[in-house]
Amino acid sequence: MPNPHNDLIASAIETVVALGLLFDEIRAGNGPIWTAYAILATKGITPEAAQTLRAAVRGAAVVHLASAAGISADHVTRDALIYRESPRISIPDLLKPVGTIEQQVALQLDIAEDILELGASQDEVFGGENRAGILDPLPVIGSVTFWATRLAVAGYIVSMAATVGKEEEFVRQAVAVIDNKTTETCLNVHGQIVEEKENFKLSGTPQYASEMHDPPFHNGCRTSVAMIAKKYVDPDVTSGMRDEAIEQEKAPFVSSREGMAKYHVYGNKVREFREGRWHSFKQLKSNFDARKLAATLNNMTRS
Repeated sequence: MPNPHNDLIASAIETVVALGLLFDEIRAGNGPIWTAYAILATKGITPEAAQTLRAAVRGAAVVHLASAAGISADHVTRDALIYRESPRISIPDLLKPVGTIEQQVALQLDIAEDILELGASQDEVFGGENRAGILDPLPVIGSVTFWATRLAVAGYIVSMAATVGKEEEFVRQAVAVIDNKTTETCLNVHGQIVEEKENFKLSGTPQYASEMHDPPFHNGCRTSVAMIAKKYVDPDVTSGMRDEAIEQEKAPFVSSREGMAKYHVYGNKVREFREGRWHSFKQLKSNFDARKLAATLNNMTRS
């Protein structure tokens, strides 16, 4: 039997995976941003080279952020199918974030030109083997990844509100992918549910703030959200998500809808519970289904 909550989380995970792949593309050493900075270091700061850098970064930012908007649209399309609605996709405005990234590059160029006039060395401008210079692609790449997550999440939320309409009451649930790149902050927030106007409560590092309305929560954040109709909220789905984080020896904040997210595991740690029963049911369709059956049998054993 379909589980809309489970399906919506799976859809959000697809978005997180897609953002991760986009980040790999943005950060690639042979990508357009790195290449543009390398060319500038070779040619030196001339008006023509500076203009080439600006144009290359702008072009790359437009392409990457358009990809993020596409990730958002795909997310809405998947979730609209779950809600049995026609998707109403709102395309995020790319001009402002692209302009912000351009200003960042222009500021780097202005500072580099000023300190060269004051007698600074080329290493101070372009960096040495073990240190960054004034003209550094990493902050620019960080800005592109920030806006990619921001646009993907914001576009999804606005579009879903238009797709499903005001007749439904929603909660927002933070969704991360648990892998070796997941930060402490995103492990801790994974599965947390908040109301429409409520902030996510963050703990761990890195983070921009202790409370934020939506991702990104830190530099390079891939976490997304799922908009769950309250009638679809399934405590076993949330429990499975929280287990994934607890297994990393983290302590997620309890959801504001705590009653919908309580899950009791017998044993000191989730891995002990898994060793006892859960592992026998890995052939089931999803971790959520396996945990649900394992918990049921565990309760039967104790009763």
